[in-house]
Amino acid sequence: MTLKEIKEEMGGRLVADESVKNYIVRAIVKLPEEIAEKIISECWFFSSDKDSFGYAFNGNDLKDQHLIFLADVLFKESEHQIMYTILHEIGHIALNHKNSIQYTQSKSEIKKQEDEADEFAKKYL
Repeated sequence: MTLKEIKEEMGGRLVADESVKNYIVRAIVKLPEEIAEKIISECWFFSSDKDSFGYAFNGNDLKDQHLIFLADVLFKESEHQIMYTILHEIGHIALNHKNSIQYTQSKSEIKKQEDEADEFAKKYL
């Protein structure tokens, strides 16, 4: 898929200013097609958008979807760090990692998942 096709396919699930959207789409295009399709169809990306002070969603908006939040401070870092972080977070989803919100994880389980997401990011960077 092209960058434009990915942006169009994701539509409202890319909530960010244009430069952030471009980083996200450039990260997705590096992935194998099967992983890219999963991310495009099942994931929302959020960062600040200069046109909005906040966002509200109902429970159905994110039902059976994944959410990646990218902090504004990330986009003050180098391009390498930005792409690495986006790919690392995508890695958590692609690798079916659990989070600690509704599931208690041991420190070793968290470390294992973080190491796997790091390896995923390095592979596609």
